[in-house]
Amino acid sequence: MDSRAKELVSIGAKLFSQKQQWDSLCQEIAEHFYPMRSDFTQTFTLGTDFAVDLMESYPVQARETLGNTIGALLRQGDWFAVKTGYDEIDEDPANARWLEYATNHFRRLVYDRRANFVRATNEADHDWVAFGNPVLSVEESPDRMHFLFKTWHPKECAWMVNSVGKIDHNQRNMPMTARNMKMRKAWAGKLHQDILTAAEKDPSQEFKVRHIVLPFEEIYGDDKAKRRQYKDSPFCSLYVDCDHEVVLGEGPLPVFNYVIPRWRTVSSFPQAFSPATINALPDGRMLQSLARILLEQGE
Repeated sequence: MDSRAKELVSIGAKLFSQKQQWDSLCQEIAEHFYPMRSDFTQTFTLGTDFAVDLMESYPVQARETLGNTIGALLRQGDWFAVKTGYDEIDEDPANARWLEYATNHFRRLVYDRRANFVRATNEADHDWVAFGNPVLSVEESPDRMHFLFKTWHPKECAWMVNSVGKIDHNQRNMPMTARNMKMRKAWAGKLHQDILTAAEKDPSQEFKVRHIVLPFEEIYGDDKAKRRQYKDSPFCSLYVDCDHEVVLGEGPLPVFNYVIPRWRTVSSFPQAFSPATINALPDGRMLQSLARILLEQGE
């Protein structure tokens, strides 16, 4: 048992416990506005009828339209450019040429088909519209040849904000099968015997793994050796086996690689809310009730 892993698992357990009511709210919002995402407090099985309890599709269609509008309005054409923020620097001819080159190069990286940017941001747009809180990550591909953008389910993530209101600590649940855990070469020698046994006898058995990104100072502030190892890397990335409280892998991060936009924030809550669905939730409930009454009377 690793004391670091035990401490991080304990912190994560409290964070996920504190957001249970937010998850319950998102579950109700999803049932009315985003049926395909209504698995915050329940589990879908293959063939589940997402909208079995809906009598009227207008709220779902309204959310779908608003979610698709974000990308259509904000990410068309040359919607971003690399700049310093200082006009006197940006307008210098030599600087302008380099900034234009950097913009074009970065655009090619972002819109590389392998990077999955369009798909990830489209999914995040709908989470933002419905729940006010999408979760994305920006990573490098396993072969280190291109960017990789991923969208994660908000229910699997719990985060904290720092003293200036920025998210700098995120814990993400990522259940993994014994087979996939054994295939991770970097984790060799760190897997518990239970996992190795399961990999041979029941490869599909899942274990609770958590990815944690947090400030270096938060976990290794007093470790001089780690300070030398993590030089110029303010963040730390760890994979933890929560079932056996073991750190499976760790490494430095130059930036916080999770992107967690928050629409409407409320003091003392690290999670955000979507005014679009919060304000329309009473209307959504009433519309479904009226549609149910009309259908039952018609029958």
